[in-house]
Amino acid sequence: MINIKDPVFVIGAPKTGSTSLHIEFSNSNKYNYAGMKDTHLLSSKNFSLEEYSKYFKDNNYPIMEVDQNAAIYKRTFINIEKHFENSTLIYVVRNPRDRFFSAYKWLLKVGLVDSLEDAIQNEEEFMIKQGLYKENIEKNILLNCKSRIIIVKFEDLVKKDGITFNKLKEMLDIKTSTNEKKPMLLHNKSTKPRSKILVQLLKWFYRKIKYLTPNSLNQFIKSSPIINKILFNDNETTLPAEDLKRYHKYKKYFHETEKFINNLDFKNGIFEIEKRI
Repeated sequence: MINIKDPVFVIGAPKTGSTSLHIEFSNSNKYNYAGMKDTHLLSSKNFSLEEYSKYFKDNNYPIMEVDQNAAIYKRTFINIEKHFENSTLIYVVRNPRDRFFSAYKWLLKVGLVDSLEDAIQNEEEFMIKQGLYKENIEKNILLNCKSRIIIVKFEDLVKKDGITFNKLKEMLDIKTSTNEKKPMLLHNKSTKPRSKILVQLLKWFYRKIKYLTPNSLNQFIKSSPIINKILFNDNETTLPAEDLKRYHKYKKYFHETEKFINNLDFKNGIFEIEKRI
């Protein structure tokens, strides 16, 4: 069984650097890292600590998992509160408009949608709900969990001065080999698929087998530059002006989210909510 004390969960949101955090953090030996990014097990009504333990190494380090989909489910935080002690939650936020279009580009990348309207209609959680930081934090996290929450700005994590990324690692006691401050590197960019049909087929197949796949292979599939090179080219997706103009139709959903971010007193790109007693 895994160590249930002092875990760290990176819980939100898609297209805010979760893949990058998973790759960069797992290069340290400070934590017991999940072999698979986004296990989706924390949000399960039938969460089993024994089953969850299978996705971690057999050691006594505190665990760390990155699950970009966790924040929209209150069950995630009920399970964290019930099964773990002294947890830390990392919630990365990004400018809602930029995250919205980055999410759309990713859906185009993997061939799940053909248009912005298609994305909104069939992937509402990914496009809209995942970007409602204020609602997710207030209604899902704070009402169901007393964990320490570290809210981090994506834009500051990738700044060249490296201050925010290194401050975050310092808060988690993750040491680097040098004193040089480097920003978080970006992975999983929304480049164009070489074959939409092939990518869509492989993604469907992986969803069916990922819980049966060894952790080391899951890690390779999710982060390998070789697989990325085979499936995608180097040209980042650009959106037509018509799509960019359509954002005003959906901006109303993110009005409170923008106010929420602007009202937080970030220090070096980080705002912390202490563990509640």
